[in-house]
Amino acid sequence: MQRFIFIIIIWSSSLQAQYLNNPSFEGRPTTAVPPSEWIVYGQASSPDTQPGSWQVSKEASHGNSYISMVARGYSIIDSYLWEACFQEFRQPLLSNQTYHYSIDLAFDPHFTADTFSFNKPIQLRVYGLSATMEKELLWTSGKVAHTEWQSYFFELTPTQLTNYLLLEAYYLEMPKYNGNILIDNLQYYPEVYPEEPIFVEEDTVVQSAYYFSVNQDGQIDSINSRSVKNRRTMTFSANEITFTVWDNQSFDGDTISLFLDNKCVLEKHLLTKEKHSFTLQLDSTSANRLTLYAHNVGKIPPNTISLLVSDGATKKRLVLSSYLTSCSAVDIVIRE
Repeated sequence: MQRFIFIIIIWSSSLQAQYLNNPSFEGRPTTAVPPSEWIVYGQASSPDTQPGSWQVSKEASHGNSYISMVARGYSIIDSYLWEACFQEFRQPLLSNQTYHYSIDLAFDPHFTADTFSFNKPIQLRVYGLSATMEKELLWTSGKVAHTEWQSYFFELTPTQLTNYLLLEAYYLEMPKYNGNILIDNLQYYPEVYPEEPIFVEEDTVVQSAYYFSVNQDGQIDSINSRSVKNRRTMTFSANEITFTVWDNQSFDGDTISLFLDNKCVLEKHLLTKEKHSFTLQLDSTSANRLTLYAHNVGKIPPNTISLLVSDGATKKRLVLSSYLTSCSAVDIVIRE
């Protein structure tokens, strides 16, 4: 079982963005009932608030709950229909404007309802709805066949004033069949994505959180659901370590944060050719994990830094690269 550590950063912000309420689909797990703020759409059965229904036991990618939706071939009820839900934006999306979002998706091969197996992958379709409920297809996920949560980053560019967002489960092919999709952690990025998750709690406050999972060895193995991969282990003889970072290639707008274990030691730093240094006292009783978190990938993916690590007597240099779905790290061991 993994342990989770949360670091919360709160700042004031006027609500000028196209947010949704309850974007993490939080609610009491219940069969055939969507979480609060999400409304059933269409003639089919309702999405479920998971986990716990229909043999679905997967943990949420964010928070405590998420939704599942199905598309049906033949079954006891609602044969050949598909589930959907929607809600109203806090502010409408304007026509011919582009908005950036992400959503976490997965698939459960064990999904069984009413003795029928819904064990085939389907897709998510995202629609915009006008005030008069006219539908416009804005994005499709394609086949979601992975059983682990994955974040999908996407853009919405409606051609009409869009008051509502509609999430719809749908088939990948015909004839219609029984399939399922799991959905969690819908995020809106006010400027460009990706940034760290943003959730609106009150009309004048935006809350952002870095959340971590810790493995059995006590090391960080994911940040905001992005896997952390150790690229190298460095050994030094003194615990006062100086880190120097700069852009590894031509300046292309890379913005990073650096974490020493679960502590942010460099926040939203724009990389340039100019070197930036800082010094930290490291723990000599265990490995110290320095993780590169990418806020974007600049014009030349991935987000890449040159890193120089020194204890005053020894200097070691390496290159770290991180993507929007994963982070690179280096473990630093002090042997005094």
